[in-house]
Amino acid sequence: MRHGILRVKHSRFLANAWLFGVLTMHALNSSGAEELDPQEEIRQLRQQASEIMKRLEYLEAKLEARQQTPISIESPVESVDSMSIESATETLATGVVDVAGEKTTQEGDGLLELKALDTELTVGGRLTLDAFQMWPDTPLRRTYEAPLDGSGKNGQFNSHLRETRLWIKSRTPTRFGILRALVETDFAGTPGNEILTNSHQIRLRHAYFQLDGLTVGQTWSAFQLNETADVIVDPTIMGFIRQPQIRWSSHGGWLSYDVSVENPETTLTDPWGRQVLPSDDRWPDLVGRIRHQADWGSATMALMLRDIRQDKTTLSNGLQLDNTDSKLSWSTSGSALIKTWNKDDIRLGYVYGSGLGRYVAANTFSDATINTRGEIDLQTSWGAYAAYRHWWSPEWRSTVLYSMAATDNNPRTPGTANKRVGSWQANLFWMPIEDALFGLEYMRYRRDLENGSQGGFDMIYFRALYNF
Repeated sequence: MRHGILRVKHSRFLANAWLFGVLTMHALNSSGAEELDPQEEIRQLRQQASEIMKRLEYLEAKLEARQQTPISIESPVESVDSMSIESATETLATGVVDVAGEKTTQEGDGLLELKALDTELTVGGRLTLDAFQMWPDTPLRRTYEAPLDGSGKNGQFNSHLRETRLWIKSRTPTRFGILRALVETDFAGTPGNEILTNSHQIRLRHAYFQLDGLTVGQTWSAFQLNETADVIVDPTIMGFIRQPQIRWSSHGGWLSYDVSVENPETTLTDPWGRQVLPSDDRWPDLVGRIRHQADWGSATMALMLRDIRQDKTTLSNGLQLDNTDSKLSWSTSGSALIKTWNKDDIRLGYVYGSGLGRYVAANTFSDATINTRGEIDLQTSWGAYAAYRHWWSPEWRSTVLYSMAATDNNPRTPGTANKRVGSWQANLFWMPIEDALFGLEYMRYRRDLENGSQGGFDMIYFRALYNF
């Protein structure tokens, strides 16, 4: 069965285990004690068996009633964003497999029911093979370091399965609603070598629980763009922020909202052009977001406030500052999915802010600059993307996308600092069966430095994945 691992009807299992335990204990007790009269022993065994059968009938009746009677708390209006356990912007039911790999996994059908009668445990995952060629060669997770024109190697073929995922989810009815929990990992941690085993360390992606409108744990930031493009390599604009948070969500028919308190992290560029992480954050990042779902598509908008702070931090040259400084940062983001005809759609997104920093373009720009006197100066950054997805047939589809991000570097910022990045992408996906997908994508990436220098790369990327 799809996504299935194991299912146990544990009422009968527990009863059988109970019967086995009783008989075993009885045998052990009898072996070391004086032998009972056969009639008395038969009477005791019949009494115990009668109690076990009554318990078994009770548990089976309770389970049957639960299966036949809908639980009203089991169908709340789910968030349409990618962090919801029970829903995702792209679902297999609509014939779309999560290609880019940055959404929480789809709901599985396999259940492993443990101990408590009302708890269901689902185990599943995704096998993903990636193969790509880049010229010139560039660290894939640090594209903002793409070689400048005229430099870099001619490129190298790479392949791995680091995006393979494993997840465990649970569902437990409570008087407040369904309590859901998720732990999801992949193997994109510290890479292994390619000499023998190609082993890679496991990495935590998501770990959180949800109860009614409350979400507690690590998952996508509420500031993350809600409508992402159907591509393999995510758009240049994306920030990829997964972090610990406490979020409250209210789901309405026309308008929904989220308020999230999230883990902070300040990033500063020092006078030598290097990024400094003070780790002196005093207040969490605060995010508010509204979401709208309609027949024409969907749209979201978010606002974020941050405290950008340093407290006697050390610069990259070893200089120890002797002061404290902080600035209040604000940023906004928005995205939309607009249906066109048949299954085609247009997807748009933007981010803008003073001190936006790591929330755009995967940390290409810092939140602010810092001088040798320890003074913080916020810098403004922004980004946008536009994509069109076309379905050639129920099994074949393509997306064409342009994405960019830029920053207004502060005066005296070194000329080697990034000023602008952008990319064009086009792909073709084939989905021969419901849970498998094959995709081929071309990407052209460019970056501009403050001093006018340019760099970038071209890439052909192949992905094959299977959800189980």
